[in-house]
Amino acid sequence: MCLMTHPDFEIFDANNSFASIFGFEREELRGSLFAVVWKKCEERDLFFTEIIRNGHSPPKATRVLRPDDSERDIVISGVRLDEDMILITVFYLG
Repeated sequence: MCLMTHPDFEIFDANNSFASIFGFEREELRGSLFAVVWKKCEERDLFFTEIIRNGHSPPKATRVLRPDDSERDIVISGVRLDEDMILITVFYLG
């Protein structure tokens, strides 16, 4: 899982499992923009729009590209905790 700030979508903290799914070390993600783990695309924009408008986004299956150019099939969901923080959970379908 990952905690990120709103409105800038900066990763405040992430656990080791979250970092590993995306091909990073936990420490590398702190302070990074979420675009580091999920590149900008329409699907990602819709996911975050849903969180901001509705307070949450139910689980969605998607595929992400890791830094080593390998792809990962994941299920991602998110919930807005308050005005400033969003919690993201991810499961690897591998």
